Amino acid sequence: MAGHALPTRLADRRSELVRLLEPTTGPLVHNPTRGNFLLPNVPRYGGFLSEWAAIYERFGVPADIGLAQVILESGLNGKRRSEANAVGFCQWLQRNWKRLNYFSPTPIEGLNQTTQAPYCAAYLSVLATKYGSFIPALSEHNAGGTNVGRTLISGEQLGADDVRARYFLGSKLASNLRANIDEAFTRRLDAIIDFPAPTPELRRALWVHCLAPPLPLADDLDLDFLADSFEMAGGNIRSASTTAAYLAAAAGTSVSMSQVIAAVEQEYRKLGRLVLEREFGHYYPLTQ
Repeated sequence: MAGHALPTRLADRRSELVRLLEPTTGPLVHNPTRGNFLLPNVPRYGGFLSEWAAIYERFGVPADIGLAQVILESGLNGKRRSEANAVGFCQWLQRNWKRLNYFSPTPIEGLNQTTQAPYCAAYLSVLATKYGSFIPALSEHNAGGTNVGRTLISGEQLGADDVRARYFLGSKLASNLRANIDEAFTRRLDAIIDFPAPTPELRRALWVHCLAPPLPLADDLDLDFLADSFEMAGGNIRSASTTAAYLAAAAGTSVSMSQVIAAVEQEYRKLGRLVLEREFGHYYPLTQ
């Protein structure tokens, strides 16, 4: 990293760090809700690790798997709260803790790690029993059962024998990165269809289609700028248009350029892309 100046914004710094590291390390995944939140908790909670490890082991969950999950989910902080209102050690939704508390004969201290750990461990144990592997179990905890089920079905159709192999093979099929699919995998496929990125002309047509009446539109919409400046796929353009429409509805106004720029910025964040002045041009001050 010597000699590299990183952007000021935390999300941009993460994205730039990934860009710089990937040529050496290969593909990286980073989660914008994760940061250095583990470090302050190590001196505070590190002494409890052996106790929490023993709780996971009693439920048949290897301690390294259980603790690795909670380190990723909450940084060991029992009061950690996500934007989706998931709370605590293994980031359960608040309504799930309330539901458990309703059935429990004694009150559950929902923000206490030692109280949470048995429930986290029991749930992982149930999911691992369901799938026969902790790998899809961990994935369902984060992504939901529907996504995991589709992944396993895809892996089975591609000829994988056991659950672990099905999950990894199905995950490859779900990847949008052609570089992640090796030659041995492509031999299993009957056809590979490439969808090239839309040209500026097609992007403009997509913006026109997505920002169309009866949606109320302001006079300052600059569709040529949107098409020329932002290299996005059709799905991202549709998502940005929907976000802009909701922003306008919340403000009680027509869809204006400021709302579309805000929506594009959100889409960039989701894609892990940098919000750069050279792309947003004179609309850059409208970004947050």
